[in-house]
Amino acid sequence: MAAAIAEVFPNATHRGCRWHIMENARNRLGAFVDSKEGLDVDFNDCVDNSFTIEEFEYKWQVMLEKHDINDDERFIHLYGMRDRWIPAFFMDKFFPFLQTTARSEGFNAVLKRYVNPQNSILNFVQQYKKIQKRIFSRQLEHEATTSIKVPYYLTGYPMEKQMKEAYTRKLFNVFHDELQLSSSYYIVRIGEAEIDVVPYGCCREKLYGTRTFGVKANKADGLYSCVCSKFQRDGVLCCHILRARLVPAEVGVA
Repeated sequence: MAAAIAEVFPNATHRGCRWHIMENARNRLGAFVDSKEGLDVDFNDCVDNSFTIEEFEYKWQVMLEKHDINDDERFIHLYGMRDRWIPAFFMDKFFPFLQTTARSEGFNAVLKRYVNPQNSILNFVQQYKKIQKRIFSRQLEHEATTSIKVPYYLTGYPMEKQMKEAYTRKLFNVFHDELQLSSSYYIVRIGEAEIDVVPYGCCREKLYGTRTFGVKANKADGLYSCVCSKFQRDGVLCCHILRARLVPAEVGVA
């Protein structure tokens, strides 16, 4: 499958299902990891809290040396396929809210409720049309919710109303969450176009935690980028860019 994807879709980013890989790792490494105090914490930190490839490589090497597992074949195997399952390798790729094969497996489950191998071609087409009808009905329901229900606004910024027009209600709620999280940070300008977004304590979003995020800003062109890459990955501005965009520097140049 990997060879076929590389040949037919040479520019695609092929990634494995994180759930399956982590589940296999637990089944094969569970007892060994439990025998090494702190290895489970360091392993999860490498996987979950690395936002760049360089950060992952550094944490992984530190973990190997700390627990004396440089020659462990299981970890060598996991490292060899790191570009297929470690989020840091595709943080900036458009995989909106996806880390597993749950979406395709969910559709497989829907198909199994409507069709089976004994169906004739005619019956398959008829059943498939029923699936389409169900999907379109759900889409219309979301569109109706978006257009009819009036959301509450957190701020007086015009951007909120603009996002209401651009997003579905469900995605607007995700944007709202990020807008709320932006209050967990203050900013430090370290250069003309570089900003550090620093948490007051610990951000409520588990993924963000207590770390500082670097934001690059080109205000002349209205372009911003953050090391967390949420906008490139999910299509929603992260709380770090929102904080840098909406609030002036509270601390002077470092």
